[in-house]
Amino acid sequence: MDNPRFKKYFSSLVDKGWSATGHNGDVVDENFAQFFTYFPHNDHLVMASMSVDRFYQLHADAKTTVPAHLLERDKLAELILQASYATHGAKKPEIEEQWAIASALYMPTTSTGNTVVTQFYGRPFAFFTVMYPSNKAKTDFGIRPASVVPLEQILSVDETRDYFNQIIASDKQSGKKQYFKYLKR
Repeated sequence: MDNPRFKKYFSSLVDKGWSATGHNGDVVDENFAQFFTYFPHNDHLVMASMSVDRFYQLHADAKTTVPAHLLERDKLAELILQASYATHGAKKPEIEEQWAIASALYMPTTSTGNTVVTQFYGRPFAFFTVMYPSNKAKTDFGIRPASVVPLEQILSVDETRDYFNQIIASDKQSGKKQYFKYLKR
């Protein structure tokens, strides 16, 4: 990718500890959105980022090109789960891309994501989804969204793990026992 802005951004991701795969240099600028999914039972973390403008353009395009039933919250949550789970232990660029698009489309279907979209329009943000196992075999998961806005800089792997640990600690403190039934923490 010859885009110098993309090279700089990509280098920044690598410097912050991410094992990054470049997909499209045109989706990156200084006004960025980051998406994360975390499986606390096996410490699997997935990240994607895109420009905030591209995020809003994706939504506009999806409304006119994707059948409405595929944009429903439950369908998108299922795709996030399946795609992020499939990235565990292997580099799969096409699946990573599917996960990133599903995460971006899912975000505003949640109350936390909708708040970011409506009250902080155009600002950099991070959107997190924690996948809490909901059965003993850890084949089914409950999805827990959270966000940080405004986001001042690209989050490192360690900063992202810290945010996830804060989310999990908050859920524990709030007495959300259903999240921890099949999670040893």
